[in-house]
Amino acid sequence: MASQDLDNNCKMSTLYSISRQYKGSLIPAHATDESIDAWKTFKFRKDDVLLLGYNKSEVVYVLRNPKDIVISMFDFMKHFKDESGQQIEENFDYLLQDFIFGNVPYGGWCQHVTSYEALHGKVDNILFVTYEDMKKNLPAVIRSVAKHIGHDVTDDVVNKVVENTTMETMRKNYAKAMESRKQESPSSEPTPLHAFLSKGIAGRWKTECKEDTWELLEKIFKEKVKDTVYARRYFECE
Repeated sequence: MASQDLDNNCKMSTLYSISRQYKGSLIPAHATDESIDAWKTFKFRKDDVLLLGYNKSEVVYVLRNPKDIVISMFDFMKHFKDESGQQIEENFDYLLQDFIFGNVPYGGWCQHVTSYEALHGKVDNILFVTYEDMKKNLPAVIRSVAKHIGHDVTDDVVNKVVENTTMETMRKNYAKAMESRKQESPSSEPTPLHAFLSKGIAGRWKTECKEDTWELLEKIFKEKVKDTVYARRYFECE
């Protein structure tokens, strides 16, 4: 399917088909109205333990190139199964279409990033970082996050964080966690490791798709994020 043939009125991705509408928002189909509405009338018991946060929490908002996000979503969808246990077949063109027009759970990329970037310079409790910056210089991002939440970190601490967030380390930790889960519940079927940890690189969109694949996304997204500070960079000099 050519990018110019995409149509906002035609929602055909498997991701869309296993989602549903809830008061104007698209959410995963397994989330029931009752489970969501229950929070409105939730009452604490006397023996409940409350975890209280600060009045003004610190926020770290991470942006990623939307083209790489689509590819990552496509990889993730390959590991979904339907109610009968059959592997779900996703179509990349259909998924891209629904992603472009925001027909995905929790709303569109442009709507999400612009809502947060509208606060840039107006509040001091949001730190914007990008996935690409983390891949280029993770130690610098770690120090930036630490400073944002009011902590001074030594080089040893930074190095430990870097070591424990590599793809290799996370794969090992996930494998250990799934092995423990299997021992506790032999009948359970853990989600495959590669569903959560794919390649861990930036720029896959450049090598895994034809250039014209992204024409419509670039046209629509570039206009929507033109007034942002960070998101617009993905459409300026690629």
